[in-house]
Amino acid sequence: MKTSLATITILAVSLSLAVSCGGTDSADKPAAPAPSTQADTQTTPAETAATAAAPAASEQAATTSPGQGAESAPTETTPTETAGSTSQGSPQASSPASAAPVTQRELGEIVFAEGSVSIHRAGAQPEAADIGSIVRQYDVLVTGPKSRAEVDLGSGSAGGASVKLTENTAFYFDTKELGEAERKTVLQLLTGALAIKVDKLANGSFSVATEQAVLGVRGTVFIVDTVPDGSLLVTCDSGAVAVSADGSTTTAKPGAVVELPQAGDLRLLAVEPADLSSYRGEWRVDAYKSFASRALSYTSAYAATIESGKPAFEAALAKLDAQ
Repeated sequence: MKTSLATITILAVSLSLAVSCGGTDSADKPAAPAPSTQADTQTTPAETAATAAAPAASEQAATTSPGQGAESAPTETTPTETAGSTSQGSPQASSPASAAPVTQRELGEIVFAEGSVSIHRAGAQPEAADIGSIVRQYDVLVTGPKSRAEVDLGSGSAGGASVKLTENTAFYFDTKELGEAERKTVLQLLTGALAIKVDKLANGSFSVATEQAVLGVRGTVFIVDTVPDGSLLVTCDSGAVAVSADGSTTTAKPGAVVELPQAGDLRLLAVEPADLSSYRGEWRVDAYKSFASRALSYTSAYAATIESGKPAFEAALAKLDAQ
């Protein structure tokens, strides 16, 4: 399969992350914390006046915001619930009642970040990302060990989405506005796992590409797990996802998951919706154990591919600079 040099480079880097960190924190879904945490840390003029008039009340309010952090979210919140709840929050400060409505988020805005989150942009040095950072098309967003993030891709509108990254994950996106209610979006998952909630598409398309497969989505909530050797697992909380690889297509939906082994064909397996979390956890543990024994050979192969492709890359870059 043809793989771009940029994708291979990111895969080689993210591969080192996955192997060194284990990548087997299976119970941790890429979920965001309750949106009230961000709002609790901001103070409007009206709230400031109320605090000055009633210090005792402000002390009581101050004791309620800690403890609503992200630690408890992954084990008790499904992607459906978190996608719905986090879309209500905003990284901006709360406005007084008399102020104008809060501006809608920009496409590709980070609405949650925990741990090490970075943006790799246009070949420059990686820059740290946080809530409010903008991820542009073709920027590679990367999470480190024990880190998570959520990106808003125009959620709330036709074809929009909320994308959550678990630890040791790297992806980029490309989206085109084809009309008022028509959008074409492609997510490229380089490594790791994503939980995605896609708003119903009136027109256009939404797809996710991995090293070995392409997922076609039509308004759904699903999770895609990958391992650097190309293994893939797609689980759905709602809707359906058509998974295509090597000329065949299989559909994942509630009650049926799609698995693509490192060496093999797409498989449709029956899994009850209530068992999805535990099934994902066991799959990730087994997949990473299997990959660990071959990690060095994969790294060497990626390095050789990069080295052999360097002359062609430099020639193409020189041509692009000339233009």
